[in-house]
Amino acid sequence: MKYSKTLSQEYSDNREKYTATDTRVFEIVEKILVQGDDVLDLGCGDGRYSFSLMGKGAGSVIGLDVSEEMINLARKRNEVASNSKVTFVLGDAEDLPYSSPLFNGCFSNFVLHYFKNLDEVFIGIANTLKTNGWLIATMNIAEITDVSIGNEIMPILLGDTVEVETLIKTDQDVFSALESANLKLVLYEELNNEYLKIKPSYIHKDKISKFKNIVVVAKKVAPF
Repeated sequence: MKYSKTLSQEYSDNREKYTATDTRVFEIVEKILVQGDDVLDLGCGDGRYSFSLMGKGAGSVIGLDVSEEMINLARKRNEVASNSKVTFVLGDAEDLPYSSPLFNGCFSNFVLHYFKNLDEVFIGIANTLKTNGWLIATMNIAEITDVSIGNEIMPILLGDTVEVETLIKTDQDVFSALESANLKLVLYEELNNEYLKIKPSYIHKDKISKFKNIVVVAKKVAPF
């Protein structure tokens, strides 16, 4: 998802208001991340979670985002932090600039639901992970009564005023993508987020029985 300069700054300025899931997610990070792990922060936005990962013991973090404006904000954040172990790179998760196993882990916070071909993205992630490398990802997930709306763009609200879009993804989409990428599911958990809402005017709202945030943890298994 690309952001204009104005929207990028607005998102960054208001992001602290919508951190309802962060506490639980970083409890999980603390259990999974090994001190010194090299981590890919996929869809890093303004870079705040890249520094959080460093604070939890990562040896280095590469933050990657498709939005040039977000990468500029992340780099400005690092001008203040001046952390040589954190690097921000402009890039696309559908065409990762890494194809060899460079990372011990990949962290992705509410990004993967933006991609139509989830299998392809998960395979790309797996290719960057060392054996036994981990993926921790949060996503928007919908339980739907009509499969035809899968992958459709849906407007959602964060709180009452901030409107963004998401692609409709289901649990089965996630499980299928993990299997395609040879990533073993370790944890699947629904997250509590009182700020998350489907925009009331969305035309297919009645075809969604539940809309939720999830976190998944998966590991790259050794080849046979």
